Amino acid sequence: MARVKRSVHAKKKRTEAGLPRRTPMAQLVPGGIEKPNTGVQKRSPEQVRGLLSAYHRGVQRGRTDGGAPSAADSPHSGKEQEA
Repeated sequence: MARVKRSVHAKKKRTEAGLPRRTPMAQLVPGGIEKPNTGVQKRSPEQVRGLLSAYHRGVQRGRTDGGAPSAADSPHSGKEQEA
C-alpha cells in the first residue's frame, strides 16, 4: 500500500512527459511582492479615446512621411491574387 501512495504522489509532482510540475508561488521570498495599489486612477473613456486617436494620427503621419509603402500600395492589399 505504501508503494501505491508513493506512485500517486510521484505522479502529482511530474507531468506526463516526466518533467517536474511547477508549484505556483512556492519560490517567493517573504515581502518580495508588493500588495496591489488600489489607488490607481482609471482613465475615462474620453481620455482613452484621445490617446488612441493621437496614436492613430502618429501612425498615419509616419506612414505618409516615412516613405514606406502603405497597405493600399501593396500588390497584396488584402485581395487574393488571380492566377
